[in-house]
Amino acid sequence: QVALTRTRDINPSELERLFTAEAAGSDVVLALTFGSPGGSERLLSGDGLRTRGAASFAGHYPGSRNGERLARALAATLELEQTAPSVAFIVQQTSAPAVLLQPADIARPGTAAALEQAGVRRRIAEGIYAALVRYFSES
Repeated sequence: QVALTRTRDINPSELERLFTAEAAGSDVVLALTFGSPGGSERLLSGDGLRTRGAASFAGHYPGSRNGERLARALAATLELEQTAPSVAFIVQQTSAPAVLLQPADIARPGTAAALEQAGVRRRIAEGIYAALVRYFSES
């Protein structure tokens, strides 16, 4: 079962997203973003990770072996540029293994237009699905 925290054009707070994930009894949490100017650096700042030039990444809770394993599964299936610890609130505060996933950065030229194509979105969705199957089959 999937619990979405954003189903329409609203922006729930980080705390509201956390409550949704916890109330659903989530086995894993994926916080999905497509970036913004400077957003990648803000989301991973403080970890010593330099995200300049990284259009795609999976950030996990520092010290969470399962979070890191999930991040690596996502990185492999989506061919992400980086995996690293993250200071994102949702990643650090959930009780389930959590990953901040940015499969593409809309601040990059051409990315927003590419994401308008159903095939591109489908490949991302199928990659996430494949990573989740891989993660749970190895558990």
